[in-house]
Amino acid sequence: MYFIDKTPDANKKLHVNCKTYSFVANKGQAINFFNKHNHIILEILAIKKGKMHLVTDNAQYILKEGEVAVINPLCLHFGEISGDFCEYVCFTANMKHWLSFCGTDAIKTAQSVLDEKYAFKEYYPQGNRIFPLILSLEKDFNETDIYLKCRFNAAVFSLFSELLKTVTPVKEKPLTFRNHEFMRDVAIYLEKNFKNDISTKDIAAAFYMTVPCFCYAFKHNFGTSFVKYLADFRITTAIRLASQENYTLSSLAEAVGFLDYNYFSRTFKKVLGVPPTEYFGKQKK
Repeated sequence: MYFIDKTPDANKKLHVNCKTYSFVANKGQAINFFNKHNHIILEILAIKKGKMHLVTDNAQYILKEGEVAVINPLCLHFGEISGDFCEYVCFTANMKHWLSFCGTDAIKTAQSVLDEKYAFKEYYPQGNRIFPLILSLEKDFNETDIYLKCRFNAAVFSLFSELLKTVTPVKEKPLTFRNHEFMRDVAIYLEKNFKNDISTKDIAAAFYMTVPCFCYAFKHNFGTSFVKYLADFRITTAIRLASQENYTLSSLAEAVGFLDYNYFSRTFKKVLGVPPTEYFGKQKK
């Protein structure tokens, strides 16, 4: 760990840290890099190899090699492997400490970011100027040579110089950020699999996501839990199928993925307020 202040003090703050992480998927199952959390420090993730699925308060990203994500202070986020492998550099810095060397305006900007009134740009595609700076910082992070330490510090200031070009006022966030690609893929999956016994674990694995990550992403996009959405989807499908063919209630339940008719009846009543016998005007068979 690299401290600017080398005086012995158990309570001194870590002003900057830089570390590389590598993860390999286990038989196609997603690996959670870090659970949902936030922090007051600035964090930058630079992908060296493979892919990362990152979810923040504002958006979702599949980060690829050479791409960078900036996690603004206090922004909730979590990430996991996307595919088979991921290696990335995680850089964190005490923003107020570094910008305190850059004058009053820089300090005010740092405080406005900490107050969530302003924010740095969150995503940088391949070819950005941040990525090589992070690699440089990674290379010199543990160096003790005074010249290399000076080069490290210079790179940190260069990094903030690039970030400050992107700072903008924070707009009022919509109630739910919607990733239309994710929503489309979920719809396709359900159309193909709603008749099967689907668990949250099953669909999360199909999307190469951990269960907590999938549940968060699903609620973030659909505004409800996957379990409730699946129940609503099946009941709506049952009504549609019943209008097209002459089903018995038990066969209708099986056709939309309910192996237990009593469970189908309870779910139907929970969704629509009346049991299927009353809704369809039929007797259960």
